[in-house]
Amino acid sequence: MEMEADDYRKNAQEIIDRKDYFNFKCIRIFENIAYAVYNLKSDITENGNLKNKNWNESVFFRKINRKWKIELIHSMPIAVQEKSTLKRITPIYKATCYQKHLTPIGQ
Repeated sequence: MEMEADDYRKNAQEIIDRKDYFNFKCIRIFENIAYAVYNLKSDITENGNLKNKNWNESVFFRKINRKWKIELIHSMPIAVQEKSTLKRITPIYKATCYQKHLTPIGQ
């Protein structure tokens, strides 16, 4: 805890501005359980330097005492790369929020 407190104190003078952009792919609710899948893009300016970040995220919620609480968040960072260095990856399976099972590509 003390190391975290020192880190916060050290960075207290930084000026940070963050703008978040959400692109929701799907939201599903089943009684007191729900989940959402979305892409999150952030423009983060720290002391005048702009950084762009991008994540694919999924969140599970549980309704407790009539309020939705976050049960689990999974976040997968997406690296920002030059187009010339990107490798083509052929997916084997596709999945959507509307399917219960993975469907092989081409079927």
